[in-house]
Amino acid sequence: MKVDLESAARTLRVHYQTAYRWVRTGLLPAVKVGSEYELDPRDVAEFSDGRWARRATVEPGADPDLLAAELSLALVAGDEDAARCLVAAVHQAGTSPLALCETVIAPAVREVAQRRESGAISAADGRVATAICERIVGVLAFPPRGRPRGAAVVAGPEGARHRLPGLLAVLALRSDRWRVYDLGANVPALDVIDFVSDRAVDLVVLAAPAGHHGADGVRAAIQGATAVPVLLHDPGAPLGELIRNASGLRTLDTQTR
Repeated sequence: MKVDLESAARTLRVHYQTAYRWVRTGLLPAVKVGSEYELDPRDVAEFSDGRWARRATVEPGADPDLLAAELSLALVAGDEDAARCLVAAVHQAGTSPLALCETVIAPAVREVAQRRESGAISAADGRVATAICERIVGVLAFPPRGRPRGAAVVAGPEGARHRLPGLLAVLALRSDRWRVYDLGANVPALDVIDFVSDRAVDLVVLAAPAGHHGADGVRAAIQGATAVPVLLHDPGAPLGELIRNASGLRTLDTQTR
């Protein structure tokens, strides 16, 4: 006997819309009959068992490509609970937040973006996935212990409306013991200048995609007004590269004082 999608959602203990996204993205098998979906109870049970089993543990040394693929599926489905549990399990298996972002989260985000660009998922689904990632990375980007290497400001320049690139930059810098002020996305240059002028800051990082309109001009304006070095960080670049560039500027600044 088949069950409808509402019954399946109750069995899976999720909202109807979550179950609908799983069906629409092919994660949960279903057959459309008229305007409704019918599901085999065995498929629902198998999906539920597998979903909860995946959340339990992740073995140390697990293939990051497979983990990224699983995370991208959770993101596409809008399943924040599953995405958070997977990330937590990978972290608990001994993967540092920086490595987790580099090898699992960033590839999953790229996969979601590719699916959105190809039309496989809607722009709204892409925004939901990005928002989930922003919340997850925000939790991972906790301040470090110990003496800070320096103080940095991270901001997305005006026109850069996504928070995720900046949050990834915050996480990378904090993993290298920087004290970080996160100003968010779409920040006017004057706001950055005002903030930096009132504080002892060693570095400004502008998180924006390569070719972002006006980013070079914003960098020049901030450096001219504050004399604080400014790095442009492309979210497609490795986070380790940002750490190396920031450390290099800090070392150079210390030597010239």
